[in-house]
Amino acid sequence: MTNRITQEQEEALRAAEKAATPGPWVNGTEPEDDDNVRVCFFRDGKACEWCIALSGDMEDGHWTEETQRRWRADADFIAAARQGVPALLAELDALREWKKDVERLVREIGEAACGRGFDRLPKVLKAVNASLDAVCGVSNVVRGFERWRARKP
Repeated sequence: MTNRITQEQEEALRAAEKAATPGPWVNGTEPEDDDNVRVCFFRDGKACEWCIALSGDMEDGHWTEETQRRWRADADFIAAARQGVPALLAELDALREWKKDVERLVREIGEAACGRGFDRLPKVLKAVNASLDAVCGVSNVVRGFERWRARKP
């Protein structure tokens, strides 16, 4: 697993994404073209307004097969990143908000379970259940609590 993103890295990524030409970007390489690999921005969807051309190692005046393979893979990645980075940053923001909600709910569960509002526990667990269900499809928290509450001493 790679290291988590630092605050500085995140800020740099957000700044770079904001400054970049809006998407979509596409791999504008023609399938039969071995010498010109590029990532293109199509403002009107018809003509390439600008492109990033990729270059690499030559052998006897020709691009090597490895260079051509890397170009195509890099062009796919660069084009996908233009659409993917904003989506990943939005998901990061949403997960941070969800984390705050979960932390608040955990505090409320702790307070309720420690006798400072045990009567609120079912309501709190329903909120936890709804939050988990919305994010990951888990919806058995309340049922588990109800089974625990109904158990025979």
